[in-house]
Amino acid sequence: MVAALAAGAAVVYPVADVELAFERRDEMRAAGVPVLLGGERGGFPVDGFDLGNSPMEYTAEVVAGKTLVLTTSNGAAAIEVMSSAPTLLAAGFVNLGATAEFILDRRGTVLLCCSGKEGRPAREDIICAGGIICSLRDYNPVLDDCSGIAADLFERDYEDIEGVLLDRADHGRYLEDIGFVSDLPAAASLDRYPIVVGRRDEGGFVII
Repeated sequence: MVAALAAGAAVVYPVADVELAFERRDEMRAAGVPVLLGGERGGFPVDGFDLGNSPMEYTAEVVAGKTLVLTTSNGAAAIEVMSSAPTLLAAGFVNLGATAEFILDRRGTVLLCCSGKEGRPAREDIICAGGIICSLRDYNPVLDDCSGIAADLFERDYEDIEGVLLDRADHGRYLEDIGFVSDLPAAASLDRYPIVVGRRDEGGFVII
């Protein structure tokens, strides 16, 4: 999502279901909206979709000016669970710093939701959340044990996130097994995109 918007996509609509993604695509096409389908199931591109889940696919030549409907195995479902949040941001290693600055500027209560993998914790998500927590320390946040552990992991591993994903993260090893290990450098590139991605009122995510 972040890579697509950084490359000039107009808006990204995350949906939790493949069938719903096709329905949203067809509705938008009927309304004359230039739209692409992207995402994955089990790490693999979905039959009939325009794009998979590799950030390297979402180039300006492909997505600039387009609307994207995106569904993923874990992230889209997490966004749906958090749909009642008054402000909802999408963050990864690639836009961690910008997201933390946005939060710090506004203060208030922050809930970090790690999408995980198939209902289980994912090391990369926890480390990324820890990076945001570390960036908020000037705010003197009150941390529970979970947040403190996440921050400790980031401080230990931030200098070699790619190596951690490949050597110690289940999903990193899984991507290597299915032939997508080349995605790891792009996904682990800290602050690659200095943008904040947030949800608009109608559910689409844009640069804010």
